[in-house]
Amino acid sequence: MYILPTSKFQFSLLKLQAYKDEKDPIKLPSSNHAWRFIGKTQNKINDNGVFTSGLEESETQIEVVDIRETTNTAETLINVVHPFKLWVNIQDIT
Repeated sequence: MYILPTSKFQFSLLKLQAYKDEKDPIKLPSSNHAWRFIGKTQNKINDNGVFTSGLEESETQIEVVDIRETTNTAETLINVVHPFKLWVNIQDIT
């Protein structure tokens, strides 16, 4: 995923049911899950799963761990980038 500096992104967690094709949402913040960065970063993430990017370009790996079973993890990668171009579409909505 690519995100601009000083942006926010809301993560959500889903519980996958074994042997079923069902995904149940996990209410955040969850005392059973811990968010952490792998490596050093200027970015932030809170217990509600809100990621806030810093001022500089970076590649950030995030891991969320189920503290009841530490082998139950999920990871994602976020790239904080400065835009090459911004396209602005202005429309009259009146």
